Amino acid sequence: MQSLFLKALDELKKPLPSPRDAGLSLARDIADQVVKGTITPYQGAKAIWHDIYARFPELVELRLFVGLASEYEDDEKHRDAYSDQIIDECNILLAK
Repeated sequence: MQSLFLKALDELKKPLPSPRDAGLSLARDIADQVVKGTITPYQGAKAIWHDIYARFPELVELRLFVGLASEYEDDEKHRDAYSDQIIDECNILLAK
Protein backbone atom coordinates (compact mmCIF):
# COMPACT_ATOMS: atom_id res chain seq x y z
CA MET A 1 0.00 0.00 0.00
CA GLN A 2 2.77 2.42 0.92
CA SER A 3 4.56 1.80 -2.38
CA LEU A 4 1.37 2.71 -4.30
CA PHE A 5 1.11 5.94 -2.34
CA LEU A 6 4.74 6.82 -3.02
CA LYS A 7 4.31 5.94 -6.69
CA ALA A 8 1.27 8.20 -6.93
CA LEU A 9 3.17 11.07 -5.34
CA ASP A 10 5.99 10.52 -7.80
CA GLU A 11 3.61 10.52 -10.77
CA LEU A 12 2.04 13.74 -9.50
CA LYS A 13 5.52 15.22 -9.00
CA LYS A 14 4.68 15.84 -5.35
CA PRO A 15 7.34 15.29 -2.70
CA LEU A 16 6.57 13.31 0.42
CA PRO A 17 6.00 15.87 3.18
CA SER A 18 8.26 15.83 6.21
CA PRO A 19 6.65 14.66 9.46
CA ARG A 20 6.71 18.29 10.63
CA ASP A 21 4.95 19.56 7.52
CA ALA A 22 2.43 16.72 7.62
CA GLY A 23 1.65 17.38 11.30
CA LEU A 24 1.19 21.10 10.74
CA SER A 25 -1.00 20.42 7.72
CA LEU A 26 -3.23 18.15 9.80
CA ALA A 27 -3.35 20.74 12.59
CA ARG A 28 -4.41 23.39 10.07
CA ASP A 29 -7.16 21.11 8.78
CA ILE A 30 -8.45 20.71 12.33
CA ALA A 31 -8.14 24.47 12.96
CA ASP A 32 -10.15 25.12 9.80
CA GLN A 33 -12.92 22.83 11.08
CA VAL A 34 -12.96 24.74 14.38
CA VAL A 35 -13.17 28.13 12.67
CA LYS A 36 -15.94 26.91 10.35
CA GLY A 37 -17.86 25.47 13.32
CA THR A 38 -17.72 21.90 12.04
CA ILE A 39 -16.25 20.80 15.37
CA THR A 40 -16.20 22.53 18.74
CA PRO A 41 -13.11 24.43 19.83
CA TYR A 42 -12.47 21.90 22.58
CA GLN A 43 -12.77 18.96 20.16
CA GLY A 44 -10.30 20.66 17.86
CA ALA A 45 -7.78 21.49 20.56
CA LYS A 46 -8.04 17.99 21.98
CA ALA A 47 -7.53 16.44 18.52
CA ILE A 48 -4.45 18.58 17.92
CA TRP A 49 -3.14 17.56 21.33
CA HIS A 50 -3.83 13.82 21.15
CA ASP A 51 -3.51 13.12 17.43
CA ILE A 52 -0.64 15.40 16.47
CA TYR A 53 1.29 16.98 19.35
CA ALA A 54 1.47 13.71 21.30
CA ARG A 55 3.23 12.13 18.29
CA PHE A 56 5.29 15.18 17.33
CA PRO A 57 6.15 17.13 20.51
CA GLU A 58 8.78 19.05 18.54
CA LEU A 59 5.87 21.01 17.04
CA VAL A 60 6.09 23.54 19.85
CA GLU A 61 3.73 25.89 18.05
CA LEU A 62 0.94 23.43 18.88
CA ARG A 63 1.72 23.27 22.61
CA LEU A 64 -0.76 26.04 23.37
CA PHE A 65 -3.62 23.80 22.21
CA VAL A 66 -2.55 21.24 24.81
CA GLY A 67 -2.78 23.82 27.56
CA LEU A 68 -6.09 25.23 26.39
CA ALA A 69 -7.73 21.80 26.05
CA SER A 70 -6.44 20.80 29.47
CA GLU A 71 -7.66 24.01 31.10
CA TYR A 72 -11.03 23.60 29.37
CA GLU A 73 -11.36 20.14 30.92
CA ASP A 74 -10.40 21.34 34.40
CA ASP A 75 -12.16 24.71 34.63
CA GLU A 76 -15.87 24.44 33.89
CA LYS A 77 -16.56 28.06 34.87
CA HIS A 78 -14.35 29.51 32.14
CA ARG A 79 -15.00 27.16 29.23
CA ASP A 80 -16.43 29.92 27.04
CA ALA A 81 -13.23 31.93 27.47
CA TYR A 82 -11.08 28.90 26.62
CA SER A 83 -13.23 28.21 23.56
CA ASP A 84 -12.71 31.80 22.40
CA GLN A 85 -8.95 31.47 22.92
CA ILE A 86 -8.88 28.22 20.96
CA ILE A 87 -10.68 29.87 18.06
CA ASP A 88 -8.21 32.77 18.17
CA GLU A 89 -5.26 30.35 18.10
CA CYS A 90 -6.83 28.43 15.23
CA ASN A 91 -7.06 31.65 13.24
CA ILE A 92 -3.42 32.42 13.99
CA LEU A 93 -2.37 28.91 12.90
CA LEU A 94 -4.34 29.27 9.68
CA ALA A 95 -2.77 32.65 8.94
CA LYS A 96 0.76 31.20 9.03
